[in-house]
Amino acid sequence: MPPRLLISRNSSGVYSLNFFIVVSLFTLASFIVNRSQHNGIDITTISKWLGHKSVTTTMNIYEHILESGKEQVVSCVSDVLLGSKQA
Repeated sequence: MPPRLLISRNSSGVYSLNFFIVVSLFTLASFIVNRSQHNGIDITTISKWLGHKSVTTTMNIYEHILESGKEQVVSCVSDVLLGSKQA
């Protein structure tokens, strides 16, 4: 969805410009899952926040996000073990 611009005027006649982006609930939930996982919050907690009855539901819906997180962990551990990056 394209960004939206809202122009409003208060009772004193002062105009204000408000710029906002409209996103779907799924996009918002995906963002929450991504940032939560990135910050080390476990999938069980994320699943409860989203109101899912089971972790399996969360895993099935957000598998693409969770898999990319696994790849990042494997890459990081590999870098540490193989010494390919300096800390």
